[in-house]
Amino acid sequence: MKSYLILVILLIIKASTIFAADYSYSGSTGPAFWGNINETCIKGENQSPIDIPYDEFIKFNKPDNVEFYNVNNVEIENKGHSIQISKNLNAKLKIGDNEYNLLQFHFHTPSEHRINGNYHDVEAHFVFVDKEGKLSVIGVFYDVSDQQSKFFDPIVSNIPNKNEKKSIEFIELSSVLEDINLMNTTYNYFGSLTTPPCTEGVIWWVAHPVQPIGKDQYLKLRDTMGFNSRYVQVRKGFVNNNL
Repeated sequence: MKSYLILVILLIIKASTIFAADYSYSGSTGPAFWGNINETCIKGENQSPIDIPYDEFIKFNKPDNVEFYNVNNVEIENKGHSIQISKNLNAKLKIGDNEYNLLQFHFHTPSEHRINGNYHDVEAHFVFVDKEGKLSVIGVFYDVSDQQSKFFDPIVSNIPNKNEKKSIEFIELSSVLEDINLMNTTYNYFGSLTTPPCTEGVIWWVAHPVQPIGKDQYLKLRDTMGFNSRYVQVRKGFVNNNL
């Protein structure tokens, strides 16, 4: 048991180190200059996000298994340019014989992926990692609505000050999977992280249809993070129907 816990800790440390912190979304540390942080951001051939034609969603593919469960006592962190939730998360997906566990999830306003050239108001990224540190990400879109989101309620109610953390007692994480109909309409491609170091080899699953987020919930999230979306990349990714 002790050796298993040590392995889990080492995997979390390994996965977390691939996300660079010294970047922004404007000025000399904005996306146009991310190549100064890591040249993959400029020279990579399968970068994310991308513009996805709506018709491509009919090319259905999803993980062999995906599960989201409600969670307790998770950690929320205000990173300045993003709100991230981690620790005590309970979700997993399976691709072939490989199992991935949910490492963290965070948000972008507006969405990073586009559909037929159009943005959505929010995009959530659920970042999964396997035992070797390989990543797979589920992207979920949200648009402002008169309908409040049960999923976002405890998140926007507990946003800490910049560079601070808080604990959230309960998040109805299972509602995400239910709302996107168990990922029955997705776009699957090989891409990258959307932040430096822009590491490639990330397996993406962009889900449809779009989910609602209440106006007040959206404004709280947007006003905290500001604009934090990378512009779309040259479309060299592809639908992978053979995972």
